[in-house]
Amino acid sequence: CGADNASFGFKPRDAGVLAMLSDSTGAEHEGSTWSESFVADTLKEVIAGVRGRLIVTTFASHIHRLQSIIAGCEAAGRRVVPLGRSVETLVNLSAEMGLMKTRPGTLAGPEEIDEIPDAKLCVIASGCQGEGRSAMTRVAAGTHPDVTVRAGDTVIFSARRIPGNERAVGEVVENIIRAGGTVIDDRHEGVHSSGHGFADEQRQMLKWCRPRFFIPVHGERRHLEAHARIATDCDIPADRVLLTHDGGPVEFHSQDGTVSASRGTPVEAGYLPMSGSQEVDRAVVNDRALLSRVGVVGCVVALDRDMEIIGDPAIISRGVFNVDDNPELIASCQKAVAKVINNLDISADEDKIRAAARGAINRIFKRKYGRRPVVVAELIFENR
Repeated sequence: CGADNASFGFKPRDAGVLAMLSDSTGAEHEGSTWSESFVADTLKEVIAGVRGRLIVTTFASHIHRLQSIIAGCEAAGRRVVPLGRSVETLVNLSAEMGLMKTRPGTLAGPEEIDEIPDAKLCVIASGCQGEGRSAMTRVAAGTHPDVTVRAGDTVIFSARRIPGNERAVGEVVENIIRAGGTVIDDRHEGVHSSGHGFADEQRQMLKWCRPRFFIPVHGERRHLEAHARIATDCDIPADRVLLTHDGGPVEFHSQDGTVSASRGTPVEAGYLPMSGSQEVDRAVVNDRALLSRVGVVGCVVALDRDMEIIGDPAIISRGVFNVDDNPELIASCQKAVAKVINNLDISADEDKIRAAARGAINRIFKRKYGRRPVVVAELIFENR
């Protein structure tokens, strides 16, 4: 560090780093995180105490944790069924590469679940953050084809709820409890250790690195400010603790052996929606999200030169109802569209006709289903 700092005008006795950017997510938690060996010992003890069926969910990419779970199950005489594409892939790949050790016969497939006694079974399910289509979410909701939570089951969450996922995880936990299962997580036992350092570990990093400038990163604003307070408590001057945000550059300048830091001109930052190789406007993304939630109904109306309707309006649907199975609904929409258009003044322009057709269909769906799909109305004119 001393040699590198020399180029910035630091003297050897100032050895440290120019700037330290450090993860702030755990800044509000005092103390230190548990070691993985402590978590492994706790998991082993908790697993040994479970009498019925056991389901464990954790981050699929955490190979060390998966190994600890499997080792605890082997010690308790349980077979392990990885459930969910990510967990299955990583467990099998890690075992093939020698990164994970399992005894012969420990791992089993989902098709073997019904053949294994409850007291000898452990399912490791992906989806510890309540992801919508994940194995754990479907197991808890009773919609997974291979296993669902039953009364007497124990479910271990060997993961902490990531900020923003609290509601999704809470719904999974609620479903487990409603089904008669018992939930164990890091609020009750040491079955998880955060990958984000707590306050004492952040203080230690600051003492080790002795940065001239400190920039807290990765976390919500409250985490950044908490980390900034830790830095000033560690004797870093407040004017050298730089709070910034996505798109807020920090620039370093060296002049006459003195280094200074300042905030640069903000730049555009954030997610860039892409469709294939093309950038997509945010409004288009919002429209796609809306269509995925409520579906779309299309209405095509043919008109003659006198603005009279030719035949029945055509009604099509995607994601709202099955056209073939709902002839009465189709007829209701056709009748309603024809009625409102026929009641319009002869001078009504095309936009007014389309709006009238959309309104007629929306009213039917609001009355029948209590919701409004996206309705698209199109006009076809005779001899145009």
